[in-house]
Amino acid sequence: MFLQFLPLDFLLLFLYVAGMFKATVIILSLVWASLLLISWSGAENPPSQVNAVAFEQHGF
Repeated sequence: MFLQFLPLDFLLLFLYVAGMFKATVIILSLVWASLLLISWSGAENPPSQVNAVAFEQHGF
């Protein structure tokens, strides 16, 4: 097996870097998902002031 010929320090460094990469991907995914949910929830309920201006312009 190829890993038998690698020094232990290199293997530990590789596992550390791989773990940090996974942690970074997970954190970025959580941040992206939370921002996406915030933007979706904000799109459903526009401010009432915008609705009032729209009604005034159309004469309602």
